Amino acid sequence: MKIGRLIFYIYGDMKEKESVNLFEHSIRPSFETVSDQIDFNYKRFEYLSASLVFVVHLDVFWNNDTIFRNVRKYLTKYFTNWKVDLVLFINVKGD
Repeated sequence: MKIGRLIFYIYGDMKEKESVNLFEHSIRPSFETVSDQIDFNYKRFEYLSASLVFVVHLDVFWNNDTIFRNVRKYLTKYFTNWKVDLVLFINVKGD
């Protein structure tokens, strides 16, 4: 059962032509530590900037601090003037 969703809305100026693909390839192993279902979509604005969306359907809620550190590390490596909006949904049912 999925316990929730972690959604990353990321905006940034690309440092190189393949920044989106390099970032997605680098960050995916971190996301796979908490989920086996990850949705990814992006929109490029020529070779200048990009808007990325990751939806991580959470199996567990641990290891999120490592994920946040890695997102920041790889964004700094592949993008400039980046911004992250993070939305967390938790599914809870009562008795």
